[in-house]
Amino acid sequence: KPTIRTIAKDSRTNDHIALAGKNVTIVDTVYFYNLTIGQEYKLVGVLMDKETGKPIMINGKEVTAETIFKPTVSTGTQDVSFTFDARTLAGKDVVVF
Repeated sequence: KPTIRTIAKDSRTNDHIALAGKNVTIVDTVYFYNLTIGQEYKLVGVLMDKETGKPIMINGKEVTAETIFKPTVSTGTQDVSFTFDARTLAGKDVVVF
C-alpha cells in the first residue's frame, strides 16, 4: 500500500522556523513508500494556520503548490516548494497539508 509522510523546512534556514519576509520558500520533502515505478503521481499541498486549522490566505488566495513526478524507485523523496510573501505571518505556526 502506498504511503507518504512529509517534513517542511525553510529553504534559507534549512530549519522548521522561517523568517517572515517578502519571498519565503518552504520546501516540503515528501517521503514516499511503495509507489509504482514509472507511474505518474501528483503531490498537492496547501499551507494551513496551525491554530485555526484554516488555509493561510495571502492577498486573498490560498498558498498552494503541486508537483507531478514519475518515481524511478518505489521508496524515496520528492520536494514540493511553496514560495510566498510571508510578511503578515510573523509569529504564526504554519503547517503543510
